[in-house]
Amino acid sequence: MKKLLILLVIAIFAFTACGKGGSGGGSKTLKVRGSTTIEGLVKDMAKAFKAKTGIDVVVRGGGSGRGIKAVLNDTDDIGNASRNIKSKEIKKLEEAKIKVKRIKVGIDGICIIINKGITGIDKLDIAQIADIYFGKITNWKDVGGPDKPIVVYTRDKESGTGSIFRKLVLHKKHEFDQAKVTTGNADLANKVSADAQGIGFVSYGFAQKVKDQVNILLVSKDGGEPIAPTKENIQQGKYPISRFVYQFVRADKLEKNEAVKKFIEFMLSNPAITEKAGFIPADKATAIDNVW
Repeated sequence: MKKLLILLVIAIFAFTACGKGGSGGGSKTLKVRGSTTIEGLVKDMAKAFKAKTGIDVVVRGGGSGRGIKAVLNDTDDIGNASRNIKSKEIKKLEEAKIKVKRIKVGIDGICIIINKGITGIDKLDIAQIADIYFGKITNWKDVGGPDKPIVVYTRDKESGTGSIFRKLVLHKKHEFDQAKVTTGNADLANKVSADAQGIGFVSYGFAQKVKDQVNILLVSKDGGEPIAPTKENIQQGKYPISRFVYQFVRADKLEKNEAVKKFIEFMLSNPAITEKAGFIPADKATAIDNVW
């Protein structure tokens, strides 16, 4: 009886250990965390992936910074990001001697949205958008709209969308203190939709979901032709506020963990799901590279 009990304990321990995953395992549950911009896309992929393979993929948001941090700390298998990895994040990986793979999973644009009640405005130049976010332009009448104060909505510091916006529009500077900070695409869009004087920015993929609730503006650069944030214009590089969206994974996991390897391959091999989620598929042949 005692021998049987010992064998039973060993069997339970072995079963539990197998289910925990790790860089060399074949875990049946993957953990993915990060950008809210591609959270919907990855959840769609996870659902289709489970139907095909039986492997569960748990997807959570939290922002691009948290996704990359989760890979660094090895708390999640894959990190989602709507921006590239920063030099200070690469330095931490180098110091810890952690090799990481960067995967381009799609191309996205950042759309400028305003409340539907703001009349007379269907386009803005990047310089005007920057001046609004710096607090230099504070009334809609100064850009062709009604005589109303502008209420500015932005994203928190963990946001990849916010990081790219600050890079491409604000030239790596920060918006003025009166800008109202939101926690995600949905939060920002809801607040702009509810605020008769509001302006903000969301990812192209998310903008397609809320286009009936807000107005999406054309954007020009340096006084040039205003460009609509359409799939074709983003893909061809005509729309001035666009970027790749990424996943990051430890190199040893991508090599040794079959579930991770299969999911990344699935992400890159199903462009129809990517497009349905509102993103433009990346080139599979050049999608994966080394962070350092």
